[in-house]
Amino acid sequence: YQRRVHGDSIFEIVNSKPRHMKVKEVKQPSRKANFCKAGVAIVFSMFLMAFWVGGPSVVKQVIKDKVREMAVLSESSADSWSQVPGKLNIGINRHFYFYDLLNAEEVLYFNATPEFVQRGPWVYKEHDNNTNRVYEKDDQGREVAVNYSNWQYFLPGDGGLNPLENVTGVNLGAVCAWSNMERPERPFLLTLILYPFFRMLSESIIDIAVATGVLSQIKGNQGLAKDIFFTGSGVSQETIDFIWNDNRFGLQRINTIPAWTRAAREGIYSDGARTLRRYFGLTFGQMHTILNGKLQSVISYTHDVLYTHFKCPTNPCDGKYLMMLQWAQQGVTMNPPAGGVPVDSILYGNDTAEGYPEIAYFHKKYFLPNINNSAEYQAVTFSLDLGPRLFNYTESGDDFVKNWDNLLHIGHMRQFYEIGDRFEQTQDESVFDEIVDRFGFDSKYQARVMWSWFNHLISEFAIRENHGGTVQIAAVGQLAGPIIYNGFTNFEMNLVPFMWSKIFVNTLNDRQIDCPSFFQASVQTLENSDANKVCNGIGGKLNETVLGVISSVCFEPFSQLWNDFRTNTSLTDQEIDELCGNTANVNSYAAINFEVHGILKKHYECPGNDVICPGAYIASKQFINTSITLNPPPNSGLPVADTTQKWDSKAFSRPMEFGYWRIKYKRIVDTFEDPNWVWTYEEAKRGLTFDGILNGVIVQKAVLDFATGNLSNFVERYAVRPEYFIGYMRYIMIELFLGGFTNTRTVQELLWGYEDPLLLAFKQRSPLAGGDPTINTILQLGQNMSYTDAISTNLSVQTGQSNITSYRKLVSLNGETNAKSSYTRYNGNTSELYVKDPWLVPVEIEGHDTIAAVPGEPLPDKLKFFMGKISRELELKSTGTQNVIGGRRTHQYVLSEESMMNKTNNPSNAIYFMDKWNGAFNLTAALRAPLFFSRPHFAKADAELWENVIVWEDENKTKRVEQDLEKDDVIANIEELTGSPLKVSVALQTNVFFKGDFMFPTNKTMLFPVFFIVGFGGLTEDQIVDMFRPLTYLQTFLDIFFWAGPILALLLLTWGIYTIHKHAKSSKASFDRSTALLESEARINDSVVP
Repeated sequence: YQRRVHGDSIFEIVNSKPRHMKVKEVKQPSRKANFCKAGVAIVFSMFLMAFWVGGPSVVKQVIKDKVREMAVLSESSADSWSQVPGKLNIGINRHFYFYDLLNAEEVLYFNATPEFVQRGPWVYKEHDNNTNRVYEKDDQGREVAVNYSNWQYFLPGDGGLNPLENVTGVNLGAVCAWSNMERPERPFLLTLILYPFFRMLSESIIDIAVATGVLSQIKGNQGLAKDIFFTGSGVSQETIDFIWNDNRFGLQRINTIPAWTRAAREGIYSDGARTLRRYFGLTFGQMHTILNGKLQSVISYTHDVLYTHFKCPTNPCDGKYLMMLQWAQQGVTMNPPAGGVPVDSILYGNDTAEGYPEIAYFHKKYFLPNINNSAEYQAVTFSLDLGPRLFNYTESGDDFVKNWDNLLHIGHMRQFYEIGDRFEQTQDESVFDEIVDRFGFDSKYQARVMWSWFNHLISEFAIRENHGGTVQIAAVGQLAGPIIYNGFTNFEMNLVPFMWSKIFVNTLNDRQIDCPSFFQASVQTLENSDANKVCNGIGGKLNETVLGVISSVCFEPFSQLWNDFRTNTSLTDQEIDELCGNTANVNSYAAINFEVHGILKKHYECPGNDVICPGAYIASKQFINTSITLNPPPNSGLPVADTTQKWDSKAFSRPMEFGYWRIKYKRIVDTFEDPNWVWTYEEAKRGLTFDGILNGVIVQKAVLDFATGNLSNFVERYAVRPEYFIGYMRYIMIELFLGGFTNTRTVQELLWGYEDPLLLAFKQRSPLAGGDPTINTILQLGQNMSYTDAISTNLSVQTGQSNITSYRKLVSLNGETNAKSSYTRYNGNTSELYVKDPWLVPVEIEGHDTIAAVPGEPLPDKLKFFMGKISRELELKSTGTQNVIGGRRTHQYVLSEESMMNKTNNPSNAIYFMDKWNGAFNLTAALRAPLFFSRPHFAKADAELWENVIVWEDENKTKRVEQDLEKDDVIANIEELTGSPLKVSVALQTNVFFKGDFMFPTNKTMLFPVFFIVGFGGLTEDQIVDMFRPLTYLQTFLDIFFWAGPILALLLLTWGIYTIHKHAKSSKASFDRSTALLESEARINDSVVP
């Protein structure tokens, strides 16, 4: 019934298949399977979300750890960090640009703005090799630091200009030398004072003493002088008048007559006698009679008097004995022989000296009146053996005295000063006990007097500080004076013989006189074969050199030169005498000799009745107005010239004539108050003496008068107008001594080095007189420019193994943990390395050994790296700019403004002497030269620095160089993950500080740009891509995952939730239907139950 009424049951209906239909059976997933999949999707999405949140940071940390591990300095990775170019083929090129100065004279003398042409680049490739690597380990065995020697040099790179091109720039050697003269080392300065003082005094005091005796016999009477000097000499009255009145070697004054007594003491063949002969045009016979006539009797008598009076150990008295008697006790001038007037000093009456140099005078007049503890110091005396022991200037060949107690030894003098300086700081007299022990003084009181005397010599006697004197003014006197004296003396001795030889050779050529004929004409008894033998002995030719030898032989009969000539030619003494004096044949040496001298005498209107033109006359004429070279003698073949140097640069190496200066610098002379002033011969004779500009002390006094404005009676005192005098002194100092305000050299010379003549002069100077035989005479702007010249720098750098934040931090440089500057100096025996703190306070070395950041760490705002060459760190600051290079993201850093500010704007820079300009490192203390570093073209520096110069792109001045504030800088692009510098450009400019003064007459105080370097370093784009490819792939994956991961997780989560929700809803509906059917069936069943 039920089946009839209701059909099959619900279960049968549901599971039955209609008989009238063909239905394909489809297997449906079970509700359980769907729920399982949805759950997996939700769990996986949650995992993705969790990984998205924390996973990348974990992976990145793993990457950072790996980067750090690879970056740590170790021997296994040394091939990638210890060499450049090295395994990584890192390219570092330096481009050099020089500033070619166009208007030096206008700048120096007319206050013009300096104009330059920027020239370059000259390209060189950097090579580095870090050798001798030694690792330091901590207690856990980790290599925490590596010590190595860095060798750096440069080789020509691709492109760039020819290094053999010339560049004219500011002469760094000259400007630096002049600057250093402002504050020289006191021990060095003292040796410059003491050496000539003791040497010259010992050589001159005996001659001065003898000259005093001779003057007492002459009594200012020319007739008595003629009787003593010229009896039987045959010298004309005109020449006697010339000699009597001469301001340099005359017979009336105590400071001129010693030249004659010295010549008499040293003999006819001495340099002194030779000088007098050429100066006055005297013959050998005339000079021989003068020196060996009555004068010798007067001198002998004077020696006897001196020997007896001063109790000399020898007769004649020794100059060193008298010198020490005067220095220690004033025993010569305060105790003159009978008839003499006691005076304080050997320099009494010399108004150029401030005080007097004798220590006995200083002790009595300066020291005792200003000392409180006078009882002990009253008893101080100085023995006669103290001076010779402490100031022994004796030299033997190339060697010199190195005794332990010799204070002319620069090393010993420095030791004395180190002890003396401690006294100045403490005022503790007991420190002088060290000097007593070290140098053998009698007492600490004696040592203190010596210390005070040293300081007095420098400040008052040498520099004249109380009159406004400076070391630089004193230097002009000590340096320019000898240049003038030596040049003028060279004219006196050699100018007449030089012209004579030219005319003589041309006369022989005009007459077609060959060598044998010449000797046969000169020596009548000479056979033809003998004449040929003579010619073979002199080289076969009658050239200027041979004729000069013959002239010298005849000038000094029976001298060593005479003997050598006799040996070489086989001529007898009689034959040589005939050669020199036989005038019978017009073609003989003697006849032509007189003829040539007659030509010179007539042409130049030489004074006197003697045959030979006086060397002094010719020298004076050439010096004051170059009238000799401007009017060359007939038949000499010499050209018209404004200096003797253009006649012969070997015989006359430097154009030192006053007249040449006046011609060369006519534009400057035209600005003088009286541009037409003429230095007459009579005035020049007065000025060209030991009372004038031939005396360095007089030169110093004249320069001091000019510098301090003491110009009244200047012409009366120095026989020259002040503006002409200082103009000429500037020329002598700047051009001849310092080598010029500018210097023209090839770029190869500038970078690789050239021999500086000023340094060479100090190398060749006696060590006892301030010379340094060990000095390096080579100047170069590029350090270590070649492999053979490469110098190692020893560094200690942290490896980063124990603490990655210390990666590549510099521990020490050349063994020093503080910033140091080092240089070599002479210690009296050899060259030693001297290391000192260059800054106001000790500065600890900070920063890295290269431009880099800590690997795997966030990039800081500032980076620091230490530059050993300038003893300073450079600080770079992030600009916030990011660049992609080779697929890698980098952050840009540039030189920080704060590190380049002056002390006003950044007080922390006060210790670096950043006193004046912003944008310029002051490296004077570190490099011992007035040098400053800046960015090229003074970019980002005080505007006045760039405004003070004009820089052109070309010599035609068509376009000025402009600052490029983006490129003219130190720029580093640092890769953000590894901290590596992928691209670096280091642009720094070297400038020299210049300030006008009495010697450099400009009102400018400025920085002169010299050159700048732009160093390009890093890898190419392809190298960067290859090197970072694995890291780039991994980071790309992480970047993709960073964006795709959350989306996938969200999709999976959405699908899972949706699936669960869907099947949950379907299950509920099916359950509801089943429940309804069951309820319905139950009702049906209930309805049919009986």
